[in-house]
Amino acid sequence: MNEWKDISYLKNGTPSQQSAFLCLNKLGIFDDLKSFSPTLVSTVCLDIDTATSDLDIICHAPCSAEFCRAVTLIYRDLDDFTITPLEGATVCLFRFAGWEIEIYAQPLPVIKQCAYLHLCQTSRVLQFGGAPFRNAIRALKEVGVKTEPAVAQCLGLTGDPYRGVEDLIKLSDQELQSLLNKQSSLL
Repeated sequence: MNEWKDISYLKNGTPSQQSAFLCLNKLGIFDDLKSFSPTLVSTVCLDIDTATSDLDIICHAPCSAEFCRAVTLIYRDLDDFTITPLEGATVCLFRFAGWEIEIYAQPLPVIKQCAYLHLCQTSRVLQFGGAPFRNAIRALKEVGVKTEPAVAQCLGLTGDPYRGVEDLIKLSDQELQSLLNKQSSLL
């Protein structure tokens, strides 16, 4: 599932999707970081973003030091640039063209990273749940609820919301539709 690799779908999307497309193309981030397989996994992809949403990009960085050198060299002069090595990941933040951009790099291929899996499963929920679920998730996000907890709440999932969203991959389309149908009366 590499449908998220090509951001051209943003070009003719919502105003925020168009703004994100212009920002990312002007920045040239997908060319600059192509050796790290950059992939946009932001809520803007799914049209559940809010005024405070950022552009989240995940990367495959088998060598953290190499990734740190590359992003520092390329983006260090941008507003609010920071880079933070973590255990098992590196996070780079900066602002560009009105957007906060967060790059999260791990030694895992992007399609195995949690953010990518969550994007795919949230997309499935929105595909089957339609406008009522999109509106319910966005309403929760507007009051400060993070995406995965908002999705979990709308689906009536209990326990860790991040694990719950990730575990949706185990549901067939029919099982997911059944879950959505059960919850739709509560929205």
